[in-house]
Amino acid sequence: MWSPDSKFIYFVQGSLPDKLDIWRITPAGGSPQRITSHAGLVTYPILLDQRTLVYLASDRDGSGPWLYSMDVERRIPHRLTPGPDRYTSVAASVDGRRLVVTLARPKQILGGPALSSDGRYIAFSARQHGKTLLCVMQSDGTNARVVADSLDLQGDPAWAPDGQSIASAANDHGVPRLFRVSLGGHPPARFVQEYSLDPAWAPDGRFVVYSGPDIGTTFSVKAVAADASAHVLPPLTLTRGARHIAFLSGGRALVLLRGEIQHKNLWLINLETGTERQLTNLTPDFDIHGFDISPDGREVVLEREQDLADMVLLDLPRP
Repeated sequence: MWSPDSKFIYFVQGSLPDKLDIWRITPAGGSPQRITSHAGLVTYPILLDQRTLVYLASDRDGSGPWLYSMDVERRIPHRLTPGPDRYTSVAASVDGRRLVVTLARPKQILGGPALSSDGRYIAFSARQHGKTLLCVMQSDGTNARVVADSLDLQGDPAWAPDGQSIASAANDHGVPRLFRVSLGGHPPARFVQEYSLDPAWAPDGRFVVYSGPDIGTTFSVKAVAADASAHVLPPLTLTRGARHIAFLSGGRALVLLRGEIQHKNLWLINLETGTERQLTNLTPDFDIHGFDISPDGREVVLEREQDLADMVLLDLPRP
């Protein structure tokens, strides 16, 4: 963007989709200058006057976007809104006295729905007031209750085939490890000692598979027996975007997610032959974050994130 009273043209440049910063160049050309160092999702640069730039930028961990301002001569960014509000667009009045922003209103995001083996219950994780909760409700959406509130949950939960416990990863001294949460009121117990995420129980209950740490763009899939002893699994390495996995009836195939960062589909991998095939072809605006398969393999529960937004008018202080 460029204002007639400005000495520079300001623009966003970097590696898509989320390694961007604001640069500027003179109208006569020459070498561009980078004036921010967010290396995040940076959008909507707007000059309010010759020295005041406002824009949106996310943090490097993906949180945000937040509303920032900068004196382009000093080049020190200042976050204008210290609270949790996120913004998706920003515009300014001609005189630079007012901003119109789009304030995101995300629905509560439920992490990793999981169906019990009898199809009667759904387990899911939710974040409320800074805490992660492991919850269970009936499959018709009624009678939701919290079964664990002391764990820093990560990834997706998985029902044990007997329906008496739920396995889920939780942050344990900086490392995600699998825990077993009993529905009988016993305290959660650590189940796997090494890095482990997104468990999936074999239908016969003999072992559970889980994913290990990312190594480049891939990660390995491992397994442990029900008594926490080692269980041998044929070597299986998957690419990012397929971390959540689920068994089909019979335990001979896994269903997983593959696709782009914000658009994935369900795929099937035959554990005996290694062959793969795509199961769904969802529209580009359908962003899956988790799923589970019914015991008979005929139904799937999908976790979808959806953002809503409000328009907000901000009056800027007069000098």
